[in-house]
Amino acid sequence: MDYIKERTIICRACPICDQINEICNGKLYLEPISGKTSIKPKPGYYRGCNCFLKQKIENPKSSCPAHKWNSV
Repeated sequence: MDYIKERTIICRACPICDQINEICNGKLYLEPISGKTSIKPKPGYYRGCNCFLKQKIENPKSSCPAHKWNSV
């Protein structure tokens, strides 16, 4: 279950994470290396998945759309 703690830390630090509603914001795009965000698609940017983080983080088969973490 260490992956849950690790994923939680990564998601909570992510600039497209909606901290209040605990959702990966599907209206924003993230460039994972620089951490820059955009409201429009750009090369090298990944769209937020709009998932509820608790369910996504706890599912061992899920992965981050910005490739910040992968399935276990």
